[in-house]
Amino acid sequence: MKRNDIYQYLNLYKNLFGDNIYLKSNSGFKDFIKVVGNPESSIVFIIEYKSKADLNNFKLNQLLNKMLSSINVSKEDVCVLNLLVPQGKTQLELSKYKIDIKNQLINMKSNLVVALGEVSLISVFNTKKIMNLRQKILNYNEMDLLVTYHPADLLENPDLKRYAWEDFKLIRDKYINV
Repeated sequence: MKRNDIYQYLNLYKNLFGDNIYLKSNSGFKDFIKVVGNPESSIVFIIEYKSKADLNNFKLNQLLNKMLSSINVSKEDVCVLNLLVPQGKTQLELSKYKIDIKNQLINMKSNLVVALGEVSLISVFNTKKIMNLRQKILNYNEMDLLVTYHPADLLENPDLKRYAWEDFKLIRDKYINV
């Protein structure tokens, strides 16, 4: 399936069923992914949630919107993959879940993937070391990957906001204001 075919399918699905997309999972269960914004965007943000309540958390969404507006974009300009973390799964199932996410990203073929938080980073790179990877453009399947903090981390520890701002300025300067 070609990239354009995938976008047409996603847009058709979105028009029929809204923003909720269920992916076929190699792990034998369906992982819930809510696609927000423009699936054809050259920038994809990955943000994971532990529950549907977190997915609808006003403060988290408000902070993410502020972070995006600080670099003059909105959720409609970029693609945001809101992922619900599968709960109560074995390590084998979780590893297959990670493969599902990687395949989804590879099919999107964006220029930049931004992993928001530790769980998103683990889904892509199997590492938790955000501080060691921040401010570095990593190569991920012919896409650039940037790591920054999850909005929940910033709400819990406001001192991290300056680091997130540095990361978002890098996104703005290298990928938006070009």
